[in-house]
Amino acid sequence: MRTHCISRRRAGAIALGALLALPVVANAGVGPAAANDIRPAVAFGDNAHGQLGDGTILPRRVPVGVNNLVETKQVSAGDFFSLALLTNGTVRAWGANESGQLGDGTTTERTVPGTVVGLSGVRAVSAGSDFSLALLDNGKVMAWGKNDVGQLGTGTSSINPVPLPVVVKGISNARAISAGGFHGLALLDNGKVMAWGKNVAPQATPTPFQVANLDHVSAVAAGSFHSLALLEDDTVKAWGSNNLGQLGNGTNSAPIFTPARVANLDDVEAVAAGGFHSLALLDNGTGRAWGDNSAGQLGIGLPGGFRNTPATIAGLSGARAVAAGLDHSLALSEDDDGIILGWGRNSSGQLGDGTLIKRDALVTVQSSLTRVRSIDGGIEHSLAGG
Repeated sequence: MRTHCISRRRAGAIALGALLALPVVANAGVGPAAANDIRPAVAFGDNAHGQLGDGTILPRRVPVGVNNLVETKQVSAGDFFSLALLTNGTVRAWGANESGQLGDGTTTERTVPGTVVGLSGVRAVSAGSDFSLALLDNGKVMAWGKNDVGQLGTGTSSINPVPLPVVVKGISNARAISAGGFHGLALLDNGKVMAWGKNVAPQATPTPFQVANLDHVSAVAAGSFHSLALLEDDTVKAWGSNNLGQLGNGTNSAPIFTPARVANLDDVEAVAAGGFHSLALLDNGTGRAWGDNSAGQLGIGLPGGFRNTPATIAGLSGARAVAAGLDHSLALSEDDDGIILGWGRNSSGQLGDGTLIKRDALVTVQSSLTRVRSIDGGIEHSLAGG
């Protein structure tokens, strides 16, 4: 869902989020997996629409294996559906599908992964609220699913589902993508950013446009109604909704439509945008968080309220990636390839610690994966891929 982007130095881990995705840096090519390179995926939390991909609709408080995924390169969680990019450059999808967000040509819900039709040579995927994006090796971006406010970037909007991938208009040199609640972002090779759909502006924009006052960008992340850009100088700019301080500029104000610097934040390696909160991974492996903290999703050890400037995530050190769901957060440890950390809302078991207890401090996800490369959070479910 909201995008979570990978650390430039710790490039072995991809973190994505959209209403919940995801950010996504995708510079590496995709090749076939080695014979001994098994890369399964697990999922945990809400499963009412089959978004855990285990063939059931039972919620899970600890991770369960996603059916038939053994060559997973990246995972991304939408509202009630999930995406997986395989090492061969194709895409699998499962869960809710009322808007065609699974890309299989139907609007039929799936409890196990199915193939997104017609996609190959994919470098990255990002799941939005109920639409999906895929970045191709040739720099083009494909989209499918809901398009009522132009979130597919085709130049038009429609209340009808778009159940097969279509080309996002006018983008041919993208190197990263992120799908938010109702808008998409694409980072271009020249360091500029294109946006489309509806954020908080009165008018939806179905045709991609260049975001003003923004260049030298190295990563992007789209939240429900706000966006983040990591710059080449390791600082961060933010724009969009700011009612809960999610832009990190020291205020909780009306929306801000021109990107502005997040206060007191330097040496950033990766960013993630959740529903109404934001995360940053610093180059020393610690983290910062700001915005809504109603469910403890900032991880500062105190529940409730919000923070309008970055605060330290308590106890996070040696991290290599971060990801944000609607109101929960995830991180990967650098000390152990198999350790996933979670905090925030846990009403459906989306923290994977075996409980339904809300957490304002880090807990360890009970995952069986021995090497985790990718994490992401949706509304009330989470994904990890090895």
